[in-house]
Amino acid sequence: MAGMLVLLGAVGGQFATAASVEPVLVDDNPSCTYLGYDFGFKPQPEPPPSGTYNIDGFNTVTVTTDGVYFDWSSTLGMDAVIAKGGPNANLYIYDPPAEAFSDTGLHSPINPNTGQPYGLSHIEFCFDYELSVSKTADTSFTRTFNWTIDKSVTPESWDLFTGDSGTSEYTVAVTKSDPVDSDWAVSGNITIANTTPFRGHDRERQRRGVSRDRGGRGLQR
Repeated sequence: MAGMLVLLGAVGGQFATAASVEPVLVDDNPSCTYLGYDFGFKPQPEPPPSGTYNIDGFNTVTVTTDGVYFDWSSTLGMDAVIAKGGPNANLYIYDPPAEAFSDTGLHSPINPNTGQPYGLSHIEFCFDYELSVSKTADTSFTRTFNWTIDKSVTPESWDLFTGDSGTSEYTVAVTKSDPVDSDWAVSGNITIANTTPFRGHDRERQRRGVSRDRGGRGLQR
């Protein structure tokens, strides 16, 4: 497989404004794993009729097509979509910058003899699975203050005769020291959720049409 990529230009108004990303022309019959993506899913039969297809027992993709153009939406974020028709294929790349959950107006490469897209041979959705990681962090420490209390009276004593009186003024002074911190601590939880249909180091090669063959050469992007 030559693996040559050609960025397609606009051919007609409909093509220029249809999909959210411009397709890249890929020679021959590429697969998602050949192009370096982790997983690929081909709705069956080929070409797929309009309908909703089970990807992995948890996620689905819905395709609406007339046999030439197609729209899609999925519960799983897609990195790219391959539209095969004629001798080559169109590759719609979403990630980077970000996975896509839907798009409209995708098609196979343009037939130079007609100026229109070839009829669809098959569609393949390229994706990966990502772990969900969350964490909480609650900090704590002990802050200690020392307090001093001083009391004074003015005057401290009186020499009085019977029947005399006097008044003394008492003063109470309270002083707080600078704080002293200690016993710093952090507590919380780190949660790693495996949202994939696979367990641990499972390297299942094929499940419900999901391919996981990393033997091919990767697409240089």
